Amino acid sequence: MEKWRRFLVFLFGALSLFFAAIAISQHFEKSGSKSPPQEILRGQWGKNIEAEARRADKPILLVRVPDKLNLVNSGNPILNEFLKVEFNAAAWPADAKIFDSIISNAAIRNGGKACEFSIAVLSPRLSPLFLGTKTIKDSPKKLGAFLSTIAREYAENRNRILDLGRKSVPEFPVKSKLPAAPYISKLLFLNSESMGLYVMMRNPKSISLPAAVLSENARLAMRIASTDIRYQRARAAALAATDIIYLRLKQNPEFSEKVLLARALAESGLFNANKTVSATVRKIADSLLPLQGSEGLFSESGKSAELLPNILAASFLLRAYNLHSSDKELFESAKRCANKLEEILRRRGEMPALPLEKEDSQASALEYAELANLFADFHRITSDEKYLNAAAATLDEMNAYYSSPNGLWYLNSKNSALANFARPMLLTDSNMPSHIGVAAQAILYVREFNPDFCRERMDNILGAIAFARGLSPSSGSTCASLKIGVMR
Repeated sequence: MEKWRRFLVFLFGALSLFFAAIAISQHFEKSGSKSPPQEILRGQWGKNIEAEARRADKPILLVRVPDKLNLVNSGNPILNEFLKVEFNAAAWPADAKIFDSIISNAAIRNGGKACEFSIAVLSPRLSPLFLGTKTIKDSPKKLGAFLSTIAREYAENRNRILDLGRKSVPEFPVKSKLPAAPYISKLLFLNSESMGLYVMMRNPKSISLPAAVLSENARLAMRIASTDIRYQRARAAALAATDIIYLRLKQNPEFSEKVLLARALAESGLFNANKTVSATVRKIADSLLPLQGSEGLFSESGKSAELLPNILAASFLLRAYNLHSSDKELFESAKRCANKLEEILRRRGEMPALPLEKEDSQASALEYAELANLFADFHRITSDEKYLNAAAATLDEMNAYYSSPNGLWYLNSKNSALANFARPMLLTDSNMPSHIGVAAQAILYVREFNPDFCRERMDNILGAIAFARGLSPSSGSTCASLKIGVMR
């Protein structure tokens, strides 16, 4: 009897657990159906991003692609408190430069080095609340805890944060009126520059200079040495710069830096031809030709064709052709690229940074300035009026979208997403040349055929050079593109 009693107790206990398990599972199924997991809210970077963020009333979590921190797939519910936006720096070069400049300036002030942002949190009015670099070591879990703090801070201080975002915060000081350029003796300028360039290029540390500081000073030295045989120091500087560029190219730099340095090397071959330079230029040219697609633009394997590298590649190939004039393939390759870019300029309202992609993208003023110089180079060689007109049209469009109140140009377009937050003007060279200096070079060429073209702009550029002390004997090495712009 006792045996049967124990069996029944065990049976009823097992059934109770079974029915309890069913009840629990049904409860969670029902509750799950009532509250499904919230989908992460996503936005698209571009001029409408501020409106999207303000409608959502959420701060923006901006993640530079590729998403190395794997934020999207981390499963952290805190992401629901943000408008998630992926940021392609190749598509928005001016905006990327602004964010990179902000975080680099902060790093340099604290004894660090220039760097690139990898993650940012912006208010709905696009003022940065946080910028992080590629060197972030935090796991997604730790970063999630940090984002929770930011989300709470936004919720508690929303009105104050939005009010801060209403104020324009230019990254660089912008003067409404630039000073007049003082008179500097040409002889004094060329002599002081020759000596400065000689000292600079003889310094072993020059190999670590930013790419454009190295390339544009090398081109400046070649131009000074070509003006008068008396400037032997500039000639020695140009020869030393050629050796430095050759060593930098052996370090396998990224594509844009490679073609920028190669352009300077090809120019040095025209200035002082030797077998090493000629062979290196030919080797780089041969490596570029297979990267050109049927539409005429260059792209690395698996990557989209980007505007600036294509302009620099065509500019380099044109100089390589001048060095190897028997090889028409180099000229035809550069011409196909230039013609495609001229076609895009004519049929698009504003030049895209990714010319062949359907997704939105936006060029910076540097792309416009370099494109105008590319067309000027083709006109110089071919005398085809199409290219002179294209150079003038490019500068006119640059004036329409990038003009500043003091008659120069901002880096980012008036239609840029960050136009209400920051519009910097870069007077100095860094990894890439100053867009103002490059534009000056193109304007001076067009004015050889139309003396009234952009007359007031050139006066403003001379004022900018005075502001940057670019023509003073004590000027530094970061104004080379501006100096080239007034030497043509």
